[in-house]
Order: sequence, then structure tokens, then C-alpha cells
Amino acid sequence: MRHLNDNQNEPVGPDPLASLDAEVRRHGARVATKCRVCGRWLVSPKSRAAHEGPTCRTKDGGAA
Repeated sequence: MRHLNDNQNEPVGPDPLASLDAEVRRHGARVATKCRVCGRWLVSPKSRAAHEGPTCRTKDGGAA
């Protein structure tokens, strides 16, 4: 996955957390972030990036 630079439309490289995810999974752990709406732990990369889980994203109207 490649992300776009905020100032340009050029890709800046791979997801910076991808290598961290791979490393912690090797040790049997997962990277998590708390949902900004309900406070539940999020482990899905998509949910971590949005800081909202799928349920809260739906309730919020997808305004992430």
C-alpha cells in the first residue's frame, strides 16, 4: 500500500506501520489503537487509520 504526500500527488512509499505490524505479529502480538468514539480497541489496519471501528463509522455516517 502506498500513501500520497499531503503537498503533492506523488506516492511517498509503503505504509510506515507495515513493518511494525509484521514484527509484532512474529512475536504473537498485535498493534491496536482506541476508537475515538467508543474507546474500544481497534486492530484492523483500516480502523486504526481512521481511529474509528466499523460500527462507529456507520453511526457517524462515515465522516472519518
